[in-house]
Amino acid sequence: MRVSIFTLLATLLCHVAPASDQTVEKINELLSNHHEKHGTSITPISDEQFLRRVYLDLAGRIPTISESDAFLRSESADRREKLVEELLQSEAYVSHFYNWWADILRMDLGLAGASQHRTVAASYRLWLKGALRTSMPYDQFVTALLSASGHHWENGAVAYYYRDAAMPLDNLANSTRIFLATRLECAQCHDHPFEDWTQQDFYQLAALTKVVDTKERAHPRAASQERRHLKSDHRAYKQAVKHASFPIFFSEKQVEDYLEGGRHGNVAEPYPPFSHYQKSLGLDKRKFTELATKGINAIQKQRERNFIERRAQRRSLLPGYRNLTAKNFHLRYPHDYQYDHAEPYELVEPQTPFGDTVSLDIDFSPSDGPREFAKWVTSPTNPQFARTIANRIWAKLFGQGLIIEIDDFAIDRGGSVPGLLEFLGETVVALDYDLKEFTQLVVATDSYQSQAYAKSVPMGESYPFTGPLLRRLSAEQIWDSLATAALGDLDYYMPSLTQDLAYVEADMQKYRSLDLYDAQSYQKMIDDVADILEEEDAVTNYLTSQLAVARKHGSPDRVANLEKEGRRAEVHFQNRIEERAFSLLKPGARLGELYETFKLQDIRERIYKTHQWPSRQYPSSKLAEEERKKRMRESLADRESWAGKLKIVARASETYRRGDYQDLRRMLGNLGQSDRLSIESASKQPGIPQGLDLLNGFWAETIPHRLSQVFIEARKLETPEQKFAKLYQGLLVRSPSDQELEALLELEREMGPKSYYAAARALLSGTEILFQQ
Repeated sequence: MRVSIFTLLATLLCHVAPASDQTVEKINELLSNHHEKHGTSITPISDEQFLRRVYLDLAGRIPTISESDAFLRSESADRREKLVEELLQSEAYVSHFYNWWADILRMDLGLAGASQHRTVAASYRLWLKGALRTSMPYDQFVTALLSASGHHWENGAVAYYYRDAAMPLDNLANSTRIFLATRLECAQCHDHPFEDWTQQDFYQLAALTKVVDTKERAHPRAASQERRHLKSDHRAYKQAVKHASFPIFFSEKQVEDYLEGGRHGNVAEPYPPFSHYQKSLGLDKRKFTELATKGINAIQKQRERNFIERRAQRRSLLPGYRNLTAKNFHLRYPHDYQYDHAEPYELVEPQTPFGDTVSLDIDFSPSDGPREFAKWVTSPTNPQFARTIANRIWAKLFGQGLIIEIDDFAIDRGGSVPGLLEFLGETVVALDYDLKEFTQLVVATDSYQSQAYAKSVPMGESYPFTGPLLRRLSAEQIWDSLATAALGDLDYYMPSLTQDLAYVEADMQKYRSLDLYDAQSYQKMIDDVADILEEEDAVTNYLTSQLAVARKHGSPDRVANLEKEGRRAEVHFQNRIEERAFSLLKPGARLGELYETFKLQDIRERIYKTHQWPSRQYPSSKLAEEERKKRMRESLADRESWAGKLKIVARASETYRRGDYQDLRRMLGNLGQSDRLSIESASKQPGIPQGLDLLNGFWAETIPHRLSQVFIEARKLETPEQKFAKLYQGLLVRSPSDQELEALLELEREMGPKSYYAAARALLSGTEILFQQ
């Protein structure tokens, strides 16, 4: 009966327009009842306050000055609704919500730590941004992650399982936390002490999901190559002894034992005694031993060559290449299982712990496991799924969820506002899991568009949702807002995109080009790569020995030169290997295919590879020649300084590149960015490194610069009042108060033009710029 009622509600809601007044009014009504019960009320915010709040929540940054002007000058009655629609369809939304999901899914940093995972991490980033860009329905989004398979260049979602490679039980625990707000990990060792989950529940669900193979593998050709190596030892031995019937030995000790009368060879079919070979081959013991030694040496030499060829395979057959597949697996209860309904080591029958029961036979097809698990998690009749994401988005927009523990609440827990979370979950289903439309509904509510709640919520008391909580911005919001103030629109500046696509395309082309070799030419390629490796080993060994001598004698210049030569040699040999193994590679040849795979077609023409620099301003020709030259030198110095800053300024979602972007990552870490080792591990606590960065670091030099966007806009105005107002608009998205303006004008009378730079530094060191109001 419960299912039919839920389905009926979903059906009725489906007839309501996505951003319907009725749905918003229902949310307002439930919150109004809550306010009446607690004696609270709401106070609407101004357009300036709404503008900053909605940009930070939906775009992850403050608006540019031109964006602020366009909204604040609009006289349209529905300007707020239009702005929300515009932001939800923008690339700024993709960038900001990528940061949010990357923190939840623990993306990027965990995978990019090892070079062999670099391309998998790149595919994951491209896939997630594509899903956000096209507004992939949330149930399809989760299904794609939980049932992912195949090559990473075809489906970047496969990296979801690689993030917990070889740790399937951890992956299961993370999945239930993220998508069902259910912490099952406690039940891995014993029945949950506070919830209904049992250890049997955990293992039955694990039996359903623990069938994904994340083992690294090379191209399928590697298997045939390995079989060839197994035969090559015997062939080398026979060629050395020059007698097809001569017995095979692998050590001199085996030869001695055999000549002393011991048996050798297969126990069921031992070699004949030495007298047989003495008679048939005319060999005495000395000659027999010499031939056997030749054969043993040949095996050793062949094995050394095989080792080189195996290295050649690893260098030419996509190191770290993965193809995510399901595998046959039977899970058993642990050795210390103590409950009555099963015995230790007994096979576990796959089954889900709550909702519509999904159970499979123990010998189910491997591919059915992830698919059935995803189907169960995302089922419309599983209210925990829709309620979990509704609560997550509510928490993101208000600063706190209707249930505070966003990844740990029971099915029967209704939240702090009676009936609201259930209604929001039903709304998510009715909207066909379109999270943009759902977000639009929440932003349209009276409570969201009300003054921020600036009081602390005492332990055990409910937050009344009279408005979003006053809270500190995330590291990414701070960085992206300051970058916007300095450079203006950065949403289509994607310096990492070219690199990510190049990584993925190279893997894809390498894999496909190997299929074009026939057996003979493939073996020739492996032999050639092995020869290159032997040459590389000789060079490396020489440089290593020389480096040891230089360090022993304390020759820093010699050490530095040898290290540089070693890096050049490494690049040289790698290029030779790739040229030989993948001679058919054509960079850019498959970009069209990848643009389509990762949903980049609609924006490919709007992406710019380098940021636009301010045009050069020449000093007036009316100046004296010496003064004119002096100002020209100052202008060029400004531009060179600014060019250096531009090298590392991009949105936080672009900060996984190497080189200069390592400094950017460090600064984001000081601001509290998550290390993505655990779910949503970002920090919003202030710290000394953060304060030093804002007071004396990169932004303290970049914002108060004559070429930063806020100062370019301020210089267009005439009066000090207008200039200070523009600085406030560019940094705080508001006008200065009368009291602030009076103090600023007094500063201007004392300091002149330098007062504007001092004012910008003061705003950077204040708290308002760091908080969401």
